[in-house]
Amino acid sequence: MKNLFRLVLIIVSSCLLLACEKHSLGFERVVSINEIRDYLPDAIFKSGKVVYKNQWGKEWILDIVYREYINNLSYKTEVYEAEEFRITLVDTSVNFSIVLQGGANYTDGGLVKTLICYLMPFNESGSLIFNIFFPLSVKKQRSSNFASLISINNKEYKDVYFAKSSSSQFYSQMFINRNEGVVAFEDRFNEIWTFDRYIE
Repeated sequence: MKNLFRLVLIIVSSCLLLACEKHSLGFERVVSINEIRDYLPDAIFKSGKVVYKNQWGKEWILDIVYREYINNLSYKTEVYEAEEFRITLVDTSVNFSIVLQGGANYTDGGLVKTLICYLMPFNESGSLIFNIFFPLSVKKQRSSNFASLISINNKEYKDVYFAKSSSSQFYSQMFINRNEGVVAFEDRFNEIWTFDRYIE
């Protein structure tokens, strides 16, 4: 009888151990978002300004503000830390900014890592937001389009994710890729500005 009890105890203990291992399998206590950082050009993290040009060659210089965070999050009974960064391209004189926010969180579908792209301001004049999901897969992108080659203001850019809003009258287009970061965007006068260079 004692042997039978021990056998049942061993089986129950083994099942509980396997269940715990399965529950924690693949769950990261500290979630890194290095693949999102690696997607963007180094210069966007190290430079103080970025220059865009319109089709006539006029320059628009935006300041770059970079911040990093560690978020304490939870999913069901699990607690974890997730990295986050925020890059803001801003011109305070006209209340204009572009925000690239990299982050991660657990959902019922698993771990989701996302670069959220905002074209501001969010008011009656217009705005745009779209996501790029990691690891990169064109099929995974739900709110953006992808072009292997695109021409904007007589310049060609490769492997571009982009979004165009049908509801916003202004600030309704934005384009992003690995080499330049924010490739191009539309301003409040429906004018397209394309990337020219970073300034340290």
